[in-house]
Amino acid sequence: MGRRTTTVIASGVLMTLLSACGQGGCSTLGGESSIRIQVPSAIRKVVDNFRLELCQGDRCASVNFPGKPGSADPGVVLEEDAYTVDVALLGKRWQAGTDSGLTLLGFTKKGRTVLRHTEQFAFDGYYPNGKDCDKDPFVRHGTSVGGEDLVD
Repeated sequence: MGRRTTTVIASGVLMTLLSACGQGGCSTLGGESSIRIQVPSAIRKVVDNFRLELCQGDRCASVNFPGKPGSADPGVVLEEDAYTVDVALLGKRWQAGTDSGLTLLGFTKKGRTVLRHTEQFAFDGYYPNGKDCDKDPFVRHGTSVGGEDLVD
């Protein structure tokens, strides 16, 4: 009898939680606001450090990160030929669908600028748990650099 009572109580608690979270219940999937930057290996070989500058309206922020990030560099991941930069490194409240400006600079060990990439864009917004569950959208943008971005 004790086991059946426990099952009924646990089921009741679960149903209450699901109904409190909305129609189908909300998952707790994590989302990350990020900028993904494709950088060919030939360019990564000459760049020691990067500086990413982001502007939206009159708000601007920047972050520096090494060309070969390691485990001691939270917020920047290099996978194959792309860096994924957590936008939280640049602060919060970047808006989806709003005109934004991005500048990526690359420097040698001696501090000489060897790469300059600029573009205008608008972040894509996404809701990993659905619009009813996530208060604000996470934002993301993808770009790539190439030989035309190298500075003489």
